[in-house]
Amino acid sequence: LICMKKNILITGISGFIGSSIAIELQNNYFIYGVDNLSHSVKSNIKKLCKNNHKFIQKDILKLKKKDLPNNIDIIIHLAGISSLPECQNNPSYAYNVNVIGTIKILELARSFKLKKFIFASTSAVYENNKEKIFKESQQNYPDLIYSMTKKNCESILKSYSKNYSIPITVLRFF
Repeated sequence: LICMKKNILITGISGFIGSSIAIELQNNYFIYGVDNLSHSVKSNIKKLCKNNHKFIQKDILKLKKKDLPNNIDIIIHLAGISSLPECQNNPSYAYNVNVIGTIKILELARSFKLKKFIFASTSAVYENNKEKIFKESQQNYPDLIYSMTKKNCESILKSYSKNYSIPITVLRFF
């Protein structure tokens, strides 16, 4: 019996979190890593075994189904603009990459029978909450562009989960 590795798509693979996750998972999964290298460096993924991954240097806004294999089991979506000054100085760019980019990845996700879609959000969605302990059930009213894009993405992800039965997990990194 031949055991086939599951395929994982990691967007933003060359960033710190993406490369760390890829290196950790590479022995058990075949990794397709996407990054346009505009906010990261390819040297972050030099520890990946060439037999266990494929690097696709492409912007998530331009990623197409034909760029990927026929089956992706898991998507870990980390790509985005996280620099607060960059988001504040160029909000349309931040919304385009963070929100429209997430929608594009979700549309790709619909074409696969995904076992899981993992999204990197941020603790910054709690930026105006006064409580000392944050709960996921709390209402969030961020007013900085970066955290607003992530909150918008979270709402869109809920919609895709409900309407298209995509199994989604949102991680709010602190």
